[in-house]
Amino acid sequence: MIIYDKLTKAAQEWPNKAPVPTTHTTIAPPVTDQPVTWLDGGWHVGEVPAVEPTPEEVAAALAQAKTVKLAEIRAACDTALAPLAAAYPEREVQSWPQQIAEANAYAADAAAAVTLLRTMAAERPSLGETDEARVAELARRILANAAAWSTIAGPIIGKRQALEDAVVAADTPEAVADITIDLGGAA
Repeated sequence: MIIYDKLTKAAQEWPNKAPVPTTHTTIAPPVTDQPVTWLDGGWHVGEVPAVEPTPEEVAAALAQAKTVKLAEIRAACDTALAPLAAAYPEREVQSWPQQIAEANAYAADAAAAVTLLRTMAAERPSLGETDEARVAELARRILANAAAWSTIAGPIIGKRQALEDAVVAADTPEAVADITIDLGGAA
């Protein structure tokens, strides 16, 4: 028996009782000078008719487009925010939430338990004449830095969130692709 490759149209001998691979057919392609394509169980001469994707294919394409765009948005946000923390060691940056929490606690009550601030301030005599003056100055500086960070990072983070909302709301891969990422950056 002769079988034909559905992609290349190449013919080859095949054992009579052997199953035909799914990439091949026993139907000979027509002889013509026009394009010939295997589609939906038969050969088509000329331009291949457009095939509508299944709902599952559409959903998968949309999900993939959203996943890629969300990753691009997050990477752009990281890039835009990176200069804000570039001057600090990574482990110190990881302590910022605790520093801010302790600085707020100290601002509300100077007797608050602020172990991190007290140990940091103890190593910085230039902050003040006494331990309490150093802790107070360090708390003030931390809160000032946090306010400055919020002023600069807030718009970038807000834009990222708006872009993510747009991606979630998009209903086609084309709509996702049309979303332009512009977060600005740290000044």
